[in-house]
Amino acid sequence: MEVGELIQSKLGAARSRSAYIALIAIGAIVSGLGGLVKLPSPVGSVALDSAPGFFIAAYAAPIAGGLVGMLGHLLSAASAGFPAGHLHPLIAAGMFVACSMYGVVARKVNKEWAVWPAGVIGVGLNNAIPFVAVALDMMPRDAAFGLVVPFLLFASSANVVLASLVILGMRRLRTPSI
Repeated sequence: MEVGELIQSKLGAARSRSAYIALIAIGAIVSGLGGLVKLPSPVGSVALDSAPGFFIAAYAAPIAGGLVGMLGHLLSAASAGFPAGHLHPLIAAGMFVACSMYGVVARKVNKEWAVWPAGVIGVGLNNAIPFVAVALDMMPRDAAFGLVVPFLLFASSANVVLASLVILGMRRLRTPSI
């Protein structure tokens, strides 16, 4: 299936590629702004950058949310001077997977409470990135588990809770999803 067909199938016939691209661009901008809200940690790129990605993945389309999460991480890392260096492409790919899977679970279950198990999956996948980096010999084990994981667990949980609360609020207002 071609990318254009995939986009049309995800958004429906009434939605255009332009709307999809605009959604990703606006999400990336909001995510970049969230990336400026740094959370205290030894790594400078831990921030509120993935909440828009999680939100868009559940509210609009998982692929779009994944792209927003990925771009948000890169913008956040750029604002901190790419403190993890060569690990940022791996982290961005992990953010894509975490945000997308959050959206897939939340949309498949399609119940109000679905954002919470989806959040556990999103946080779990997000926190798997340091383990993958250690397994690939890209990061020392002590640095991953002592310096990164506790702060990443807090930050990813904060991002997921923020996105989930916004989704629940919009559902209560009966705002239609895209």
